[in-house]
Parts: sequence; C-alpha cells; structure tokens
Amino acid sequence: MFSHSRNVAIFGGNFTQVTVLQHGARGIDLLQDASSPSAIHNSEERFPPPKCHENTRVAIIEQLMRWILGHENRDALIMWLLGPAGAGKSAIAQTLAELCNSMKILLASFFFFRTDPTRNHSRSLFPTIAYQLAINLPDARDFVVKVPEDDPMVFTRSIEEQLSSLIINPLQELYLSGRPSSPSDPYLVIIDGLDECGDAAMQISILQVIAKSFSACDLPFKFLIASRPEMHLTSMFNSRWINPIFARLALDDNFLPEDDIRLFLRDSFDEIRETHPLASLIGYPIWPSPDTIERLVRKSSGQFIFASTVMKFIASARRLPTASLDIILGLNPSNADAPFAELDALYINILSSVSDIKRTMSILGFLILSDTLQAKLTTTRFIEDFLMLSRGDSHIFAGELASVLTLGSSKSGVHGTVNLLHASLSDFLLDQSRSNQFALDLPEIHAHLACMCFRALGRYFVAKDFASIVMLKLAYPHVQENLVKHCSVAAPTPGLRNAIQEFSHDPLAVNPKSKQYLESTPMVVAAIRATSFHDAEKLCAPHVAMFESFLSEKIGHYYSNPTLTFIAAAISTPCQLPSLAYDSAISDFLGRAETREAEKVDHNGLYLFSFFFRFDLGNAYKEFLAHFLTTEARSGHCVLTGQHYSTAAELCLKYLHKLRHYPRTDEEGDKRLMEWALECLPSLLDQSIETEALVRSA
Repeated sequence: MFSHSRNVAIFGGNFTQVTVLQHGARGIDLLQDASSPSAIHNSEERFPPPKCHENTRVAIIEQLMRWILGHENRDALIMWLLGPAGAGKSAIAQTLAELCNSMKILLASFFFFRTDPTRNHSRSLFPTIAYQLAINLPDARDFVVKVPEDDPMVFTRSIEEQLSSLIINPLQELYLSGRPSSPSDPYLVIIDGLDECGDAAMQISILQVIAKSFSACDLPFKFLIASRPEMHLTSMFNSRWINPIFARLALDDNFLPEDDIRLFLRDSFDEIRETHPLASLIGYPIWPSPDTIERLVRKSSGQFIFASTVMKFIASARRLPTASLDIILGLNPSNADAPFAELDALYINILSSVSDIKRTMSILGFLILSDTLQAKLTTTRFIEDFLMLSRGDSHIFAGELASVLTLGSSKSGVHGTVNLLHASLSDFLLDQSRSNQFALDLPEIHAHLACMCFRALGRYFVAKDFASIVMLKLAYPHVQENLVKHCSVAAPTPGLRNAIQEFSHDPLAVNPKSKQYLESTPMVVAAIRATSFHDAEKLCAPHVAMFESFLSEKIGHYYSNPTLTFIAAAISTPCQLPSLAYDSAISDFLGRAETREAEKVDHNGLYLFSFFFRFDLGNAYKEFLAHFLTTEARSGHCVLTGQHYSTAAELCLKYLHKLRHYPRTDEEGDKRLMEWALECLPSLLDQSIETEALVRSA
C-alpha cells in the first residue's frame, strides 16, 4: 500500500486497499484454469522433455521447416508426422517446437500423454491452445479472453464450438479489425501424440474439427500433428475430402535413421566412459568396438526407443557398463519383419533380472490397468500402501526397471512419482505373443487389484489415524473408478473370495452419515455381481440386506415431508435429474421454508438433495435407491405408493402453474427446471392415485 514511501507517520484510522483488475484478467484466469499446463512444450512438468540428440534428425527437421516456412507443400494446412511407437515423434515435435519458438513462429503446442489424466483427453486441448494464442499473439488477447468472460461455460461445449468460439472467431475479429497479418506473427500449432487422446472416435473428431474449421476460413495457420499410424487415423488421412489440405511425413528408412542412431550411440558411450561411477573399471582402451556399435545399430531396427532403452540400461549405476553391454549383446538378432523384436527381447531381459517378479507384475499391472491414474496415485508411498507392499518395495522396483521407467522427485525427496517412459512397454506386456511368460495375466491381475480395492475401501471406513485417513481418501476415488471394472474381468480366485467375505460395511461400525457410505454400498454390490463367482448373489446378500435395513430406517422420516416425498418419487422416475446449482429457481420450486426443513432431515439421512443440486453421488446409488423404493418385496412399508406419487405430482403442478402466471427473472434456471418438470410429470401422474388436492392442482 505504501511502497516506495519515506518518512511516513500515521496515527490511528482505518485503511482500505482496493485492487483494480485490468480488463481481461478474469478471462485469462478462466482460460488458464481450463488449460493443461503440462501439455505445453516448455512445461516444467514435462522436464526433461524427449528431444532429438544433437545433430540427429536433421533431414526431418529441415523438411518440416520447409513446409512451415512455405517453401514446399504450400497448400497443406495439416502435416501428419507418423511413425511407430518409439520412432521418436515426440522428440522431433519437441525439438521443432523449441526451434520455432525461438523464431517467434510457434503459436501453440499440445503434447498428449496416455497416462497423464490432465492431457489424455480433448477437454483441455482448445482452451490450452487459446491460452497460448492470447499470450503469444498479444493483439488477439482481448478478443480471446472476452469469450470466457461473456460465457464461462464455453469450456463445456463441444470441441467444435470451443475451437470456433475460443480461436477462430477471435482471430477473424482481429484481422477484420484492420490490423494486417504480419509475416512475423506466430502461426504454427503442434499437436503431438494424438493417438494417446481418449478413444479412436475422439481422435477422429479432433482431426475433422480442425480440418473443416480452418479450411473454411482464411487464416494463416498450420498444424503439425504427430501420432502412430493407427488404422482409424490412417483411414481418416486417406479420406478424399482431407487430401487437398494435408501432407504426410513418415518416419521410415528414407531418412536413414540408422545414421542418427549410430551418432547417438557413439556420443552416449563417450559420456558413459567420462561420467559413469565405475568407468575406471572398464579396462578396454577402445570400448565398445566399432563392430559392436554397428551391431547395436542393426538391432535397433530403425527405432530410437531401442537405442535409448539400451543406453539407459548400460548407463545404470547398478552394474559395470561392460557387463550390461554383454547382456545386450546376448540378444538374438532382429527379424526384418518384426521391428520391435529386439525391444521385446530387451524387455524380457530386463524383467528376467528383477528380484521379485510377482511384486514387479503387481505394480506394473496397477500402473497399466488402472483407469485415470493421477500423479498423486503413482507415488511410491501410495503404491506401497494400496498394494500392501513393504516400505521401500516400490523404490527397489523403480531401480530395477530404471531403463524403462522414471522415479520423479518429490517435495520431501522421499516419495517420488513412478512414470512409465514408453507406451510400448504397456503394448508389450499386454501382448502375450510378444512378452511370453512376462505377459500380464489379466484375469489374475484384475482379481489381485480388486482385492486391493476391497481392502482399501474397508480400511477407509475404519481408519482412525490421520495419515491413514489421508492416504485412504486418495484411494477412494480410485476404487470408485476401478472396482467394478476389475471385478468384471477378474478370475474367481480364493483371494478375491476372501477379500469379499472379509469386507465389512456395517453402518454401526462406520460413519453412515457420509456420502461415501451411501454410494459405496451399491458400488460394492455391483462389483460382486460383476464377478464370475457362481454364488455372487449369495456373496453380496449380506451387504444388500444391511443396506436395505439402513434405508428402511431412514426413509420413514421422508414421507412426512412433501418436499422429500417429491424428491424420492422423482428419483424413482427414468428422468434425468436437473443437477442445478443451489439457486433461487430450485428453492422456489421446492418452497423456501420447506426446503430448509427438508434439508435438515436429508443431511442426516440419504442425501437426496445431492442428486438435485450437485449430482455428486454416483448413479449406482440412485439406481439402487430407485429399485428399492419401487419394489415392495425389498422395501415393505417404505415402498412408494400412489399417494406419494400424487403428493409429488401436486407439487410439480403447483410449480408449473406458478411459473406460468408469475414468471421470474431467472430465465435460464426456470427454463431448465420447467423442461425437467414437464418431462417428469407424466411419470409421476401415471403412478398417482386421484386425490382431491391433485385434481385441484391439475
């Protein structure tokens, strides 16, 4: 407040400091929140990024630069850089991004990565590009940031709408404003790893949206898209309609990758001789021999991933470099028709040397078969706790597999994050024809992971010490995401049966007021039913009975309140609940005083308001509850009756009548609620009995 002031004396009084944000501050903040910083080429989270070794890939970079600068393929809006796994696409994209950034012609970059939940989907793609557009093209900033300021929900729209609203429309406004395009303006957008974004349909959708949107407007931008030559992407790029605006560059033998690999190997061996802790024990004046380097070049089959993995293995401080090289040289020669044959042999060799293969496959199975793993779930601490390993096991695992994964640093310096270096390792382990005895036995691994989920969930509800509560709260969303999937694939092992039978969900032993308790029981029942046990219904019967007893006790308090009766009836209909924020439209619909009173009951009961306002309870709970309330054999005296449906229909009709005669200013909220009420009303009326109050309301 008084920066740069001198000799100031103030006695008494009150001070108020007012900070005025410049126009666009909110918009750029919204863009930043919707973006994925780890996807940008110079992100700290990607450090150190894969990058071309010095003086390698020169011909490829030069050809791409000729296209970027307009010296060839001038009509190509999109350049597809394609190559097999491990060919070095990401390294080329990174090197090109840094080069173009230094030349001030890089507009934006986005690096997809399959195992990073912040950048393995399309939701943040165009917000991240738009954010970089606002930063790298300052004249466009006001046009870009105005979009989320005017429509904060733009990030929930379709990717086509996002591209149009956040990027194309602002750019068109910029150029229509009278500012001519300058040759120095950034105009290249790099999208790497498209095949690691979501599913095939989403990848095709991204391509179609970019191609159709930019080909329909006159904007001076180019897209470099790198991916594996997956069948669906190849078919898309072979489409007749995209051919006029597209060119391809395949990473094949035409670029003499063996020359680059040879240079990379020589430089890497030089570095090992200079920096390895055991370099003084190498003992040979010339190591390795030129013939050995040529042998490694041939075994690479033109794939940089082989050379890179080999050198990581040889550079490991766990053994003498000459001994590591001898292991590599013992591999069989590659077959001309199997470019990954030597990589597979190397993976088998690395896995053969681990001290505990069961522990290794358990951790690899967790990393590969779990959906939406966040970074905090791949720390050595979490892996050990979730898989019930001994302290230090994950560090040993990471050290033994250092040539195919990394152990990142952490703030404490103890519990780093385990990251698989290559998607090809997953491909290898999931393909038994390649990995043989090291293939992940999917039914057995899923059964093991399902056991771990049941045990983690059981510990979550009885944990007392703070450290366990924190760790198991991290595990709970993971269990939600994966338990049913694991059970549906799992082998019916004795271990899984024991985990199910030992799992306790007694509401007297846990906190039944927690939302997690309410939603986890239906999830557990669904998971048990998804197993291949012949007596799955018998296994889940105790959980069903215990939970239905709990529901019967709670639901009795609901039917004395018209608001809660309405919500219970609405949940039993097939209509999708509105899931609006708690606003005036909702409270007006249910009645303000009645809503406050109903919430007190609901907060100590079944949390039905959560479906209405936030939709933060799972569908499994809603479906379980709906079936329970409408099946007399299960709910007995708590079953929804025609009288209950009449009460609900009456409230619905009163709201529609009130809205028709006394419209409010909250048009959007009223519109959404009215549409839902009109959709829900027929289901309520069909099951109602005719009452005098209902007739009056109609």
